[in-house]
Amino acid sequence: MEVLQFAKKKSRRINDTLIELLLGIGLYGLVGVILILLLISDEGRTIRGFLIGIAVSSGMVIHMYLELEKALYMGEAGAMKHTRMTTAFRMIAVAVIMVIVGLAKEDVISAFVGLMALKVSAYIQPLTHKCFNKIKGKGR
Repeated sequence: MEVLQFAKKKSRRINDTLIELLLGIGLYGLVGVILILLLISDEGRTIRGFLIGIAVSSGMVIHMYLELEKALYMGEAGAMKHTRMTTAFRMIAVAVIMVIVGLAKEDVISAFVGLMALKVSAYIQPLTHKCFNKIKGKGR
């Protein structure tokens, strides 16, 4: 019974982290679009590429969350194999998407900058965690 309660608490905590990471990606996207509108002359193509990168970043964080959740219930060897396989899948998917972006004559550089949203979101996660807890009424 205690193990089940622990799993529920852990799941809830991971779920909050997922929301915080998505919030960070959204903030990065908002700031990026504003900067593109202010600084770039060919904004349509650049924004499309950037938003593709943001969407891929969001998809990656959701995929990581779902696959890590599965790996938690596997044995050590199975979990290692599973996480390696899903990491390789994400890398290949990103490479294919970037090739498609290039073939579609969209801005590959801005798509790559959008992809960096996941990295930036991970770095600012302590800040989004603090803000998220204030919104939920947990922290002061």
